[in-house]
Amino acid sequence: MAIIGYGSQGRTHALNLRDSGVADIVVGLKAGSATRAKAQADGFPVLTAGEAAADADVVAMMVSDEAHRDLYRDEIEPHEKGEFINGETIMHSPARHIHNHVSSLIVRLFSSYSSARNKGVIVYEKALCGFSRNDYEPDIAWFGTEKAASLTPDTTVYPIPDFIIEILSPATAKRDRGVKLEDYAAHGVAEYWIVDADQRIIEQYLMADEGGVYRPAEKFDRGDIAPFSFPGLTVPLAAFFEEAANLAFLRLILR
Repeated sequence: MAIIGYGSQGRTHALNLRDSGVADIVVGLKAGSATRAKAQADGFPVLTAGEAAADADVVAMMVSDEAHRDLYRDEIEPHEKGEFINGETIMHSPARHIHNHVSSLIVRLFSSYSSARNKGVIVYEKALCGFSRNDYEPDIAWFGTEKAASLTPDTTVYPIPDFIIEILSPATAKRDRGVKLEDYAAHGVAEYWIVDADQRIIEQYLMADEGGVYRPAEKFDRGDIAPFSFPGLTVPLAAFFEEAANLAFLRLILR
């Protein structure tokens, strides 16, 4: 158990947990923290916030709202798969195989197409994208040529993507269709897909004429889909769900 921060809330939480019988509590603090000596005097081992989070099964963030996001970006996030949404750190469980399989097919197709035609960059998994208030790690994100040109080998916080794809899971569906959908639209993500890997359905959201909100989704469960972000490209839906169809389509567009 890692307690990040040892102010009044962090100290009270740590002491109460120990009194309740919780063992192996560590305290994570920034280097040079004024509360380090207090935590050690109370009998807790003290590590950096990143080290504490990396070794813990459970992490409790006991820092101010102002410090929470910066601490998450600088020390916690490199060790964890998670997001910072509306003041809370949301950690993610390991994905199911079908999620990983569909994600790999989508990434392979769009990454190959983008690279072959110099049409931006695809990133996925631990790619932290900074919005005005929240930090998201979309399953898949695409940056057009302008934003792609701003990326460097040392980029750790990406700009707002031009195209985002989230693959549904029971744990993420509410956020994918709720706060993320609203925030992505409000920040100008021009295209957003929600992919149901089990039902083989893609919901495509495009920006409404007035901007800042999406038009009602168009749902695809068969036939072809035309990604708005890649004008002129039309993809058989099966290419996002089936290995053979994916490879066949790649041979067609890359020949």
